Amino acid sequence: MRLGAICCAGIVCVLAVASAHCGGKAAPAAPSAPSSPSTPTPSPSPSPAPAGTFTVTCGTTAIDLAWSGVDTRACTITSANGFDGDVALSCSGLPSASCELDPPSVRVAPERAGSSTLKISYSEGMPFGVFDATATGTAGAGSTTATTTVSVQRDGNSITRHCPSAADVAAIDSAVLLVFEHDPTAGKLVCLASEGSRDLTYLKASAYKGLSLIRHITFSAPLPWTSGTMWQWFTSSVRGIRFRNQNFSSCCESDRMISMGTILAAAHPEQVIFSRLTDLTGGFLGVTVHETRHANGKGFPHCAGSKDRNLAELGGIAVTYHLNRLLADSAPAGFTTAQERIGLLAVARNNCQNNYCEPQSCSF
Repeated sequence: MRLGAICCAGIVCVLAVASAHCGGKAAPAAPSAPSSPSTPTPSPSPSPAPAGTFTVTCGTTAIDLAWSGVDTRACTITSANGFDGDVALSCSGLPSASCELDPPSVRVAPERAGSSTLKISYSEGMPFGVFDATATGTAGAGSTTATTTVSVQRDGNSITRHCPSAADVAAIDSAVLLVFEHDPTAGKLVCLASEGSRDLTYLKASAYKGLSLIRHITFSAPLPWTSGTMWQWFTSSVRGIRFRNQNFSSCCESDRMISMGTILAAAHPEQVIFSRLTDLTGGFLGVTVHETRHANGKGFPHCAGSKDRNLAELGGIAVTYHLNRLLADSAPAGFTTAQERIGLLAVARNNCQNNYCEPQSCSF
């Protein structure tokens, strides 16, 4: 086939074949070749579920939670009956707290177990009590699952067992002055900065634990001796606490500092590690509240040596009585366990029966 002339009209130029004439009709288009019928692409077959099973374990002891923070627990995912595959991990069961596993997916094989970390992130808004966190592993589009339950405890005891957080320690230091002139537990660290607290000896840890409780605790009933919170009352009454090598505590000289005796700690340093709520209230916390009340004025003198005149005067002994009653009956739900409540009421009953010059003023 020979090419013809190039025909141009305006700015459009067309290359015509020999059978066409410039200005004439265009040659008919050659028929297109018939298309081959298309073959449908087959859908991929779902991957078969891995054979065998697996287990998820996260330890058997309860996880203690404090006022707020992040607590972790190592978990292991182990193959059983030849399981070999990926396991997706999740966590549920905790109210007002974030519960997750990191990483959320692990590879498990007969010769290689997987590992992940259970992470619980919580704030002061989380309720108190004992809860079950459920860690779940899922594989093979849900055809293979395994679960484990971890007990999670958040109450007065778990908080007391925790070291105070670095943020709590800093907040306490910004509000009150703590002077450790004598520390019989020096060199024995029980809390560490590397673990989110501060490097604290047994004595210092107990002091910050007690003050942290005063700072955070709220009650459903008003405090009989002040219109403010425990922390507002404490920080407005005294400047701080001075720990001295003496066998008594007192308050207050012109510097508005409580003098806290440390002789008992020197003789029995193991008793300074308060791990139960009643230990703390019967020790450091009780003494601190008692002496702080003396800082409110000279209208609360002792009689017969070391007794209060009566309950109604709301002296130092009366305030410790009310503190135990408040912790037993008016603390947030779940904060005080049934066993702790029995202990706190027993202390209050003993206070009522033995510590007033007018015993009839206090009936339990």
